Amino acid sequence: MDKNSLFYLGKAFKMHNYKGALVIGIPKININFDAIHFLFVDINACFVPFHVKNIKIRNSKSIIVEFDELNIPRNVESLIGYDFYIFKKFLPDNSENLPQLYDLINYEVTDIEQGYIGTVYEIVDIPGNTLLSVLSDNKKIFIPAVKNIIIEINHNCRKILVQTPSGLLDL
Repeated sequence: MDKNSLFYLGKAFKMHNYKGALVIGIPKININFDAIHFLFVDINACFVPFHVKNIKIRNSKSIIVEFDELNIPRNVESLIGYDFYIFKKFLPDNSENLPQLYDLINYEVTDIEQGYIGTVYEIVDIPGNTLLSVLSDNKKIFIPAVKNIIIEINHNCRKILVQTPSGLLDL
């Protein structure tokens, strides 16, 4: 499985019920979960497919997933803490740059002058102004996703180097 064809959906963080459903934290993205039949789990850099029985939206930050093959709670529980992926084709088709921007979720953001800021929590796609929502000390900082602010993106290290305008981080 080629990681470039996959999108990081989120991390499993708890069981939902005694039957073996799993809760996965997700970014705020408009995804048609009805069309998804497989989720891929990153197990030691191998993307293992699991057939989905049912996906329910729990809230804006998580989904509840039941798997066909996994109906024993202890087997499902062993997936807590693992990263889950979907095919990129299930992402919204708003613009040609959107899938690449969604790849930046969970990247660390560092400002040239201010130092470490935080981690990309979500991509906010406002027409004409796409923003990186960065979680920093339990508050959200919005950084415009434009070339004159984003200096470098290192996909290997999952890091973004930015040069923010004076005062932006104080808002």
